[in-house]
Parts: sequence; structure tokens; C-alpha cells
Amino acid sequence: EGLKPFALLGGYNAAELWPALNLIVPTWFLLAFAPRWKHTPRLTLIGPLFCAALYTLAAVSLMFLGNGASSNEIDMSTLEGIVQLFSDPSWVFAGWVHYIVYDALIGRWIVIDSVERAGDT
Repeated sequence: EGLKPFALLGGYNAAELWPALNLIVPTWFLLAFAPRWKHTPRLTLIGPLFCAALYTLAAVSLMFLGNGASSNEIDMSTLEGIVQLFSDPSWVFAGWVHYIVYDALIGRWIVIDSVERAGDT
């Protein structure tokens, strides 16, 4: 069985959208190498916001438009349910996008908080 296209993402599938996730890299570059630059707080939102939009469209496609195993059919309160959900590569993609958005925003918060407190980054 091939990868299913996401209805709300132009019919692209997870493999075709995967390279777009590299748009998170500039966020980490700025946080690591230019944490005190005046534009870092604003620019480091671009990658996470883009990926958050990608995640939202992918998740809605999967949950409501029949692009993948419906989360309504799976008991997400159990380990077995999560394993079943992530047996679908499209859900793995959505889960990974969710993870990198969360990770980048937490990293951004830590760095900006540290700079504001005049601590070491």
C-alpha cells in the first residue's frame, strides 16, 4: 500500500512533504548562533509556525477527510492504540511534525528567557 495523499495539502503525501520540515533548521541555527540578535525572537517563529500549519492541515486531513486511520477508530488512551495509529506512515509524519514544532518552541522559549534574564545561552 502506497502513501496516501493529504487532502488539505495539495494532494502531497508524507514522503513528498518531508523535505519541507527542514524549514525548522534556521530556527535552531539562530537560537544556537545568534541568540542575542534583535531579530532572533521574531524570525525563530517562522519555522515553527509553518510546521504548525502543516501539522494542522495533515491532522485534519487524517482525522476528518479519510486520509488515514481515523483517530476515532483507535483507542489513543492505550499503548496498543498509539502503536496502531503510528503503523500508518501518514500518522508518523503528523506525529513527527507535532514533535518538532513543540521542541522548537520550547527551545525558543528557553533561549529567549535566558537572554532576557541576561544569563548564558
